Amino acid sequence: MTRTRKYLAAAGIAGVLAAGATIPAIAQDTPSDEATARSEEQTTREERRAERERAFAEALADELGLDADTVEEAIATVKDELRAEHEAARLDQLRTRLDEAVAAGELTQEQADAIHAAAESGVFPGRGGRRGHHGPGGFGPPADVDPEADTTAT
Repeated sequence: MTRTRKYLAAAGIAGVLAAGATIPAIAQDTPSDEATARSEEQTTREERRAERERAFAEALADELGLDADTVEEAIATVKDELRAEHEAARLDQLRTRLDEAVAAGELTQEQADAIHAAAESGVFPGRGGRRGHHGPGGFGPPADVDPEADTTAT
């Protein structure tokens, strides 16, 4: 082997060894750093949203001559009612699609019932789910669902 090739081989081996030692360290630090940054960003975003909602409630309260806390409670109540109505409509649409799939022979009635039950319980939130894929938690079960809980029927 020529002298140049020996140097290149040694440099290549050294590079691989250096990369091998660095990559695990980067892999270990990055997820927790990214997760922390996302968590902090989510908290900041939620705080800004809460501030905007409070400012809106205060402005509306001033305009109506009411107490800001009363207006905030009314807004929360109406939001909850609208969410419940939307969820009921979404589940009705899902039931219709499942019934059509059963009629077409694409699903059994038992499968359709299981999918609908999962959607009702929030285990399988469907398109948008309770919080949508942009909301807290991103994809996956809603925050109030314990992922460790046994969901099998007894």
